[in-house]
Amino acid sequence: MSANRRKGLNMPTVSEIDGKLDELKRQAAALKEQRKVAAAKEREQARKWKAATLAAIGETVLKTLGADWTAIDLEGLQGWLADNAEDIRLMAVTDTRTPMEAKEVLDAFKRSSKPKRTGKPDAVEDVTEMPETIDMAEDEKQADW
Repeated sequence: MSANRRKGLNMPTVSEIDGKLDELKRQAAALKEQRKVAAAKEREQARKWKAATLAAIGETVLKTLGADWTAIDLEGLQGWLADNAEDIRLMAVTDTRTPMEAKEVLDAFKRSSKPKRTGKPDAVEDVTEMPETIDMAEDEKQADW
């Protein structure tokens, strides 16, 4: 019977258990608040990344069309997209990614679509890359046509 008493003496009291429960409730409330703040930050970050992706899509369309944004017929573009949606979807839509994965893909796309820097100032032209020029006499002959 003395062994049972020792176990009984080591058992926490109701008051101690209530104190631990109160502490756990405070910790749970603090974690819920942290979760709420983290979720708001994640939503805001995802919103910014989505906006950056939409801008990249728009820039891609403009570059592909070789047009200024002021010259785009949005209704015409929307109609063409609707008519070709299935083909575009098959080619361009992947499995859903996490926002972080999508951001990494966006960053890689932006890096790959940036013009390559040669290290030379833009004002200096590399003569080896220039197309062959027609001499002035040939220009004059063509102008007489």
